[in-house]
Amino acid sequence: MGDRALIQFKSTGNFQGSGPTLSPAAYLHWSGSDVARLLQLTAERMAERGADVNYAFARFVGICHEGIDGCLSLGVWNQTSELTADDSHGDAGCFVVTLDDAGMLVECLGGYGFGHELAQGVVFEEGRYRFAWGKSDA
Repeated sequence: MGDRALIQFKSTGNFQGSGPTLSPAAYLHWSGSDVARLLQLTAERMAERGADVNYAFARFVGICHEGIDGCLSLGVWNQTSELTADDSHGDAGCFVVTLDDAGMLVECLGGYGFGHELAQGVVFEEGRYRFAWGKSDA
């Protein structure tokens, strides 16, 4: 029951010479259909910092928290491996967000994915969705 989603950020090591980085997993219980909007807000907020997984994940969780009252419906846990479709609760599924110099490349696994309107400027690229750093054209 709910509209659940799991979100994880990763990089391949392009940020300031850092090695590959994998974030914890964020759990949204009622906000699966809002993931695209939440990621767009994260891309806007992270425009000056770019592909820093630690900061981007923290900003994403903060943005999620701004819209959720009380102490339920948002969780974070250590995830030592990349999310897969098998990790999905169903509903929206899992979103693996790869950060690079151009923005965020999002793969949707094990659920309906975005399945809703995306912000203008989000493009489908190699089976994933591209959110550019900065404000969308919407």
